Amino acid sequence: MLATPAVKAGYISGRRAIDPDAARALVEAVWKTEDADSRFRLLGAFRERLSEADAPFLKSLEKDRAPRVRALAQRLIVKLPGFEGSDPALREVVERIKVSKSGLIFKKTVLTLELPATVRDHTKRAWLNQAFGPIGLEMLAGALSLSVEAMIAAAEKQNDLLLAFFLMATQDGRLDVVEMVTDGHLPDAWALVDATDDEALADYNQDMRRAWVAHVFRPDRWGSDTTPWVIRRMAMLLAAEATEKMFADVLRSKPWLALRKPNAGYDADIIDDMAAMCPPAMRPALRTEFAALDPAKTGNAILFLDLMNSLETDHV
Repeated sequence: MLATPAVKAGYISGRRAIDPDAARALVEAVWKTEDADSRFRLLGAFRERLSEADAPFLKSLEKDRAPRVRALAQRLIVKLPGFEGSDPALREVVERIKVSKSGLIFKKTVLTLELPATVRDHTKRAWLNQAFGPIGLEMLAGALSLSVEAMIAAAEKQNDLLLAFFLMATQDGRLDVVEMVTDGHLPDAWALVDATDDEALADYNQDMRRAWVAHVFRPDRWGSDTTPWVIRRMAMLLAAEATEKMFADVLRSKPWLALRKPNAGYDADIIDDMAAMCPPAMRPALRTEFAALDPAKTGNAILFLDLMNSLETDHV
């Protein structure tokens, strides 16, 4: 009752693996008193041991006051064993995906997404989230008579469709597909992330978040025109210490090196974020980096590093 949403969801997930009915009963007992973030995270734990016994509870969420909770509930309902109902979200998406063949000798499948005429560039991502969000990757691939891998390959150079697959993979926790899309098709995926991705990562544990961030941000791909803002966004989505390799890549990245130039303009929050996601073994290297920056902007970050070292020393 008093734990954070992440801890609650973690407990329920573990309980689902052992006794799914008891876990569901615990959630039902407190559901109306939980806020939207907590309800979303708790519902994410129902991916463990999903069964027909969960159907009444999931169907009761069709009128939940949070749209993302309703969407997740619908995704879980269609994954229930023996589900035979129609899925309007799936049907609408499939109707907008054109399947064709290309190539003179070796024919290959090509997928093209037809966006609604009312969708503009600034509303495209929101529409993709709304349209594809309630659908699972496996379900969409099955409806198109393709494997997930073949579906992604057939969407080559179709950035809108690839972004939709990326969003779906993130919500499904399919890190292998996130890597497939960002590595082979959307190398600058970090430029496409926004605040809604933090919600999609809500039920990720720290290892999953690290893997997702590593697949998406790729500091070695950041160019000279990449703003230091990307470091802030990376730290916010990571919400934990980076791996040593990931952090070393950031220190070698062009946006970070640009901060060391004379008269470079940057926000002190970026420096604080670097300290927050710095792994213990990299703190000496980060202190060396700070020596080349404006002391007025590194003070809080250095204090944070000192505090972390002190706490860890005291703990030992």
